[in-house]
Amino acid sequence: MKIKSFFLLTFLSLSLLTKAQCFPVDTLKLNTTYRLLEKNPGNEELKKQFFDSFPNTWFDFISTYGYSSQEGYDLSMYFMVNKHLDALGSQSSKVSDAAYCEKIVSLAIGAILDADGPNALHGLEHAVMKNKTKAMMSVIANLTEPDQMLYWQFYWSALFKKDYVDEYEQLRKKLISDYPNETKIMDIAYEYFCGKVLFGSWNHINGSKLAFEGR
Repeated sequence: MKIKSFFLLTFLSLSLLTKAQCFPVDTLKLNTTYRLLEKNPGNEELKKQFFDSFPNTWFDFISTYGYSSQEGYDLSMYFMVNKHLDALGSQSSKVSDAAYCEKIVSLAIGAILDADGPNALHGLEHAVMKNKTKAMMSVIANLTEPDQMLYWQFYWSALFKKDYVDEYEQLRKKLISDYPNETKIMDIAYEYFCGKVLFGSWNHINGSKLAFEGR
């Protein structure tokens, strides 16, 4: 009887853990705060609550806003991702640069380019890097080298390299003197990911044979 009870408790614990891992963000709080913020855009407390409620990592982000074709899957958050990212983008002047850029960098570590949410996040990463380069690099410089690589891999992931050549050259000029080691990692990521990746949801087998005009 004790053995059966032990296995039952273990099963229930694992089930609860699995559910917690699948839903790492309080989506009710996130959506409620967003809707209140829409009605009260100048409310500083709501801005802080939304910022704090927004996912902090790539795992949290894609678990919250990812797409699934599974029958019965709730896609309500999937359809909210652009609005939520726009709201996060507007927080850049309301939160300290350090706290804001820590969240933005963390969201990109380990991220994989794809349509919809990941693509929108990719755009936000570039916008924040352009406007807050010093603060972003301060965060990136304190990452481990593997995490720096993961960050830059997502940052430079693109189907078409021509869209990012000018940005890369300009950013490199800004960084090379003050961040030579970080720039070296960025260079490698740019070489192998910009114009060479496929969307994460695509079939990657024989991907090298796929032809894209302008890559």
